[in-house]
Amino acid sequence: MSIFNNLADFTRYITAGNPNTPAPVLSRLASDKQPYVRRRVAENPRTPQDVLFSLVADPSPDVRVGLSDNSRAPRWIIELLAQDESPDVRYALAENPLLPPHILWQLAGDENPYVAYRANQTFRLAFGKEGAKPLAAARRVQRKKKVSP
Repeated sequence: MSIFNNLADFTRYITAGNPNTPAPVLSRLASDKQPYVRRRVAENPRTPQDVLFSLVADPSPDVRVGLSDNSRAPRWIIELLAQDESPDVRYALAENPLLPPHILWQLAGDENPYVAYRANQTFRLAFGKEGAKPLAAARRVQRKKKVSP
């Protein structure tokens, strides 16, 4: 079973992910009715920053996950995604070993235990076991602050 309803959907999906697609076409596809097309725009490293910014507010978490996979997304977009309401978006970020350490640190203290665990594992992968010890201590402090009256 295909996720595509027709050939036109498939064509827009392929076009949105093509790094040679012109910026005006990507801008138009960023408002496509299909979230899987918008996600491909979000993942495309050639998507203009103003279009990426508009996708931060996309109603589909899957599209915002696509932004977290974009290697050319500016840091300020990554910082917005680290505070996203969807744990799926934060989890996708937490899997990225190329994130700035302060964002991994933030995600390691996430209220969602899966996001926090993934960020801790990614931190260990990126910085070694010794680097994860301060991270675990910071998570304990953050938990105590949330529980304390």
